[in-house]
Amino acid sequence: MSLSEFAAEHPFLTVIYALVAIYAIEIFIKAVRGGRKKQRRK
Repeated sequence: MSLSEFAAEHPFLTVIYALVAIYAIEIFIKAVRGGRKKQRRK
């Protein structure tokens, strides 16, 4: 089954997965930036 077929059959799940992925990416970016800021402190 292709991704487009899955999205067509499960539109609600696809939206949830997309939101979760975006949320996880934002947390990852914030963690990386926060880690860099902590390392810069003397």
